[in-house]
Amino acid sequence: MSSIEANKSLVRAFYRRAIGQGDLAFAREIIADTYQHHPRLGAPTWSPKRGQPPRSGKETLLAMIAAMPRMPEPAAPPTPPFMRLIAEGEWVVTNMAFQWGGQQQVVVDLFRIADGQLAEHRDVTVRPPATSLNGRMLMDGPLPVTGDDALTRRNKQRVMDFYTHVVLTGQNDVLDRYVAVDLTQHAPDIADGRAGLADYLRRLPATPVIKTVVAEGDFVVVFATIDDRELVTVYRLAGDRIVEQWQV
Repeated sequence: MSSIEANKSLVRAFYRRAIGQGDLAFAREIIADTYQHHPRLGAPTWSPKRGQPPRSGKETLLAMIAAMPRMPEPAAPPTPPFMRLIAEGEWVVTNMAFQWGGQQQVVVDLFRIADGQLAEHRDVTVRPPATSLNGRMLMDGPLPVTGDDALTRRNKQRVMDFYTHVVLTGQNDVLDRYVAVDLTQHAPDIADGRAGLADYLRRLPATPVIKTVVAEGDFVVVFATIDDRELVTVYRLAGDRIVEQWQV
């Protein structure tokens, strides 16, 4: 098993055994003692008991897992999650969508793996709006990741060039070099096609600041901040152009 597949397997096991089954012994084994969680910008730091100072790291996550069985049951049974995993080097990104209590939740997680353990984590969670400019769900579409290491490097560079020459500079006149004319869009506030993306980029309130980029095969994920808000964009490429986009 490659290191990438081993890292994906570790994250799957974390969701299944630690989160899904509440297996604290397993969680304690796979979470590094130096584990770091980065709260979402503007989000409160989770504390297991009212009045206690916030914990950090491994013990906070273990306390949260231990508390999950005491959470109230949802009014409607949860549906099995949609999950896509994208991994490169020490990073694993998960894209998930699931129904909980009649509400759809969309989550993008970023894990850093070190020595076979979860070492670092950040996430973005949203509830999709009721309407969409493109009529699609926020996190559906193709699940399998296809392509070899050479394609991973090529697509990652293409997306970085797209940011350098378009997103960060506002040069929409070269958008056709990087984006397919019939781009399939999933972000609810962006219309389909290259024209829809061009309109969205013109409406950006500020220039994004790129934090992390993770690529595997035909998928590239960009973690950024914009106006003190975290923004995660997932791209699928074909023929050196962006052909599909998701954003939370």
